[in-house]
Amino acid sequence: MARKPTYEELERRVKALEKEALEHKRTEEALQRITDEQAVLLSTVPAMIFWTDREGKFIRVNEPFADALHKSPDEIKGRSLSDIYPEDMARTYYDDNTKVVESGVPRRNIEEPVETPTGTMWVRTDKIPYRDENGEIIGIIGFSENITQRKRAEEELRASEEKHRLITENTSDLIAVATFDANPIYTYISPSHRALGYKPEELLGKPGLDFLHPEDREKLLPLLIEYVKGKAKMPLSEKGPDFFEKIEFRVKDSSGNWRFLESTVNMVNDDSLLFVSKDVTDRKRAEEALRESEKRYELATRAGQVGVWDWNLETNEIYLDPNLKAMLGYEDHEIRNHLDDWGKYVHPDDVEQVMAEARAHLEGLKPHCELAHRMLHRDGSIRWYLARCTAIRDDTGKPIRVLGTDTDITERKRAEEALERAHEELELRVEERTAELAKANEELRAEIVNRRHAEEALRESEERFKILFEFAPDAYYLNDLEGKFIDGNRAAEALIGYEREELIGKTFLELKLLPPKGIPKTAATLAKNRRGKPTGPDEFTLIRKNGTKVSAEISTLPTTIRGQTLVLGIARDITKRKQAEETLKKREKELEIKTRDLEEVNAALRVLLKQREEDKTELEEKVVSNVKQLVQPYLQKLKKTELDGTQRDCIGVLESNLNDIISPFSRAVSSGYLSLTPAEIQVANLVKQGKTTKEIAELLSLSKETIGFHRRNIREKIGIKSKKANLRTHLLSLA
Repeated sequence: MARKPTYEELERRVKALEKEALEHKRTEEALQRITDEQAVLLSTVPAMIFWTDREGKFIRVNEPFADALHKSPDEIKGRSLSDIYPEDMARTYYDDNTKVVESGVPRRNIEEPVETPTGTMWVRTDKIPYRDENGEIIGIIGFSENITQRKRAEEELRASEEKHRLITENTSDLIAVATFDANPIYTYISPSHRALGYKPEELLGKPGLDFLHPEDREKLLPLLIEYVKGKAKMPLSEKGPDFFEKIEFRVKDSSGNWRFLESTVNMVNDDSLLFVSKDVTDRKRAEEALRESEKRYELATRAGQVGVWDWNLETNEIYLDPNLKAMLGYEDHEIRNHLDDWGKYVHPDDVEQVMAEARAHLEGLKPHCELAHRMLHRDGSIRWYLARCTAIRDDTGKPIRVLGTDTDITERKRAEEALERAHEELELRVEERTAELAKANEELRAEIVNRRHAEEALRESEERFKILFEFAPDAYYLNDLEGKFIDGNRAAEALIGYEREELIGKTFLELKLLPPKGIPKTAATLAKNRRGKPTGPDEFTLIRKNGTKVSAEISTLPTTIRGQTLVLGIARDITKRKQAEETLKKREKELEIKTRDLEEVNAALRVLLKQREEDKTELEEKVVSNVKQLVQPYLQKLKKTELDGTQRDCIGVLESNLNDIISPFSRAVSSGYLSLTPAEIQVANLVKQGKTTKEIAELLSLSKETIGFHRRNIREKIGIKSKKANLRTHLLSLA
């Protein structure tokens, strides 16, 4: 790109042209005194020389002139202008020649095109009157110089200057030229400065530093002074001290606002500075917004115990969120960002399950992966993580990256395990109850299973993290220290039924989110936040837009954003959990009441059964005693008397029948059976029938442990506890 000549260069060129014109004048005067010897010399000079008469016919031309037209001097001599040149060009030449002939005044520096067989040639011509010996003008003498190359260079220079003018006047870049000193003064301002609200003439002649932000002026001024001192009077061809090529600074626009400019600075002609600047205010604001967003993201992930990871399947490298490493007790640099390193912290028993879930997703068998697994903490403890991930695929469907999140769910797992242990204990107690309690327990167990299924369905339906603040499953919101909402995510909208636009700018009280009993608790929370203290998790009852109530577990964390202290709140809907807890408490209370009632009934039955057994035993003893004391002695006496055969047979039958009548009573009241309880007698009868312990337990609706307890008591009471005798065989022998 050609450089625009300076004023000094143009002045030198003009002087050179004037000098050249003077030389041509001297040549003209010399030609007046030309001799035949000088004619030979003229034929060898590079200048094109020609003589024409008053009618425009060529009297003579030198060799360079003829060569330019690709002719010989003799071919041109005697011919008119119209014979050599096109008609319009010949007419122009003739008119110029006539003016010189008629006025007697030379014409100098005529720049005009000449058509030659090889194309157009530009010449610079001086024409002077051609006089005879008497001083009469008989024609002209012309001296032409081929300036085609110069004309082309000038045309290229004009085109270049026009192009640069158009670029300068139409570019969106802010272009300025200022003096090269400690307080640069604007000497050129491009029209693009209107973007700052200024007309170029409003800035010309003014110090550039006056428009800079005070902080930027304090940074740039010492550097500028140092550079000016080091560069003073140094030739342009020499390399001066290092200078800042790119700088950023703030300038004030016509409205008084500060705009960020990114500027490239170059030196021009050793005495000026060229500034080419871009307005990067929007970029700066975007960078600031990005920093704020990253800060908000970091706060959200810390508060929610969430870490993000990005696995490059082609290199096996994995980006691990520093917060993810911190959740395991490590600094960012202590765990290398590589899959093999991260895999070392997965619990050994869960590695295969984790990889199987990932493979199923990568092979397209599952739309996304979600898995709870264990991780090894630095302190030796085991932490539970909920991992969610989604693969990014190329145009062919091949997975190339996997993006995912890990959420620490250890506390939730512990709560679930504690709840499960409580359920197991409750089931153990219920198993020992009656059939009615067992049925109630089965209903409760079914309810617990349904609740687990509901919780699992809820976990599976949660949207995968996209933007943690916006798409978190819990309600995230920001409010100021007066309780006025600043922002909220979609979960917050869903929790309380208000659109985001309805929330922003209003307080809890204005929205009537709290019942009267919850207002003092909320005021206490805000008071702690004003002192910079976090709160929660605390339980609150919220009133939704439609008037329904919802239970929420809320944690708050004071933070600073853009110099303003705000409160980050995380609310979790625990309405179903509260309802489940209330239902569980109600069922436990009902079971306790039924248990007490049944124990009282069982006690009464035991008393009645005992009394019945006692009455039965007493009756049996009386029957046996009466027969033996009141009947059998008389039969023995009758047998000793003289009886005929028939009488003796009747007495025998009578004695046999009496023995048959009292025989069962005698066995029932034997020393072994008299001490058995009714329940033990039931068990003994079923043992005699060949029933197993499991079958007896099912028939009597008792546990196997209870049947075993009765069997041990029976063996002890009938005297075979320490013997290897079969219980059924022994009982059959007693019968």
